[in-house]
Amino acid sequence: MKTTSKKILGGVLAIVVIGAGAYLFDRYFLKNSVNTIIEKPAVDDLNSKSSNVPKPDIKTTTDKIVYLADKDNVRQVVIDDANGDAAKVLFTDKDEDLKIKAATDIAYLSREVLLFMGGDTSGKFFIVKLDGSQDKSVIDNTSKPSSFAISPDGQKIAYVIFSNVEASYGYNIIVMNRKGENRRVLFNTPEIINYLSFNEDGSELAFTKTDNSGKSAISKLSLDSPQEKVIYQGSSNIPTLSWSKTGEIVFSLADSKFTSSTLFEMDGGGGSLLKILDTKNGVASWPHLSSDLLSVGYLTASYQDKFTTDVTGDVKTSGPKGQNIIKIGSGIQILGFLP
Repeated sequence: MKTTSKKILGGVLAIVVIGAGAYLFDRYFLKNSVNTIIEKPAVDDLNSKSSNVPKPDIKTTTDKIVYLADKDNVRQVVIDDANGDAAKVLFTDKDEDLKIKAATDIAYLSREVLLFMGGDTSGKFFIVKLDGSQDKSVIDNTSKPSSFAISPDGQKIAYVIFSNVEASYGYNIIVMNRKGENRRVLFNTPEIINYLSFNEDGSELAFTKTDNSGKSAISKLSLDSPQEKVIYQGSSNIPTLSWSKTGEIVFSLADSKFTSSTLFEMDGGGGSLLKILDTKNGVASWPHLSSDLLSVGYLTASYQDKFTTDVTGDVKTSGPKGQNIIKIGSGIQILGFLP
């Protein structure tokens, strides 16, 4: 009987010692070994190597992220830091006669944004300064384009118009200068052109196009000799892309029903493909890299079998490998980073 009591007492003491040791290990070793809070990825956004815990010393970009928001039917161009701590409205259509219908990637060198303002079928292009002055210049009356882009220096504009005319049937990429002069058709295709983006010096355009089967490709064109070069062939739909200041192209590959996606990065020639992250409950769209490559910004939104450009979603930033994901606000489009 005494032997049994001793065994029980010994077992209890062992449990107490183990518990105390675990507490001390957690209290004085684990907690003191990390001085920065590690923020895990959100449930719906998964790191490509989600089993790896992100390091606490990951640097955050000093670039500012710019996005388009829709609040109570008022559209606003908003600027914020990568942590979502300093949101500021740069431009709003609240008191404008024409309302913002679409926007494109910012011209980060001239610090401007190109907006299409007007109705559902026609309106005007406006170039708006991103200094908070609300200054804008009108280009011309035009039909609403399905996509458009402005070069980083603000000097060149490209836009996509669909034509039923036999000689130019299909989707046409048209280029012009910032005053709306010297317009010319650069490229024509029967396939749907989803999105356009200029490289840093404005000499080339990258764009996504989708065929009748729902498969997308990424192509690029030189403005001097517009010979299409396909640099990536996707197995499903690629709704948007951007060409970063340092030459990388970032894009998302959505599933056929637009319920999930994978965010990728590659070089301007289509090589060095890198998976950044996966989204399970929504599609990552409008992705952009900061100029120092320390952050990626994107919008996660839910779509119903078809990608549209006016759906409100979560504006998010993360590290370049999909770590430390932060929701910084709500919006309908990421416009880019300002160095």
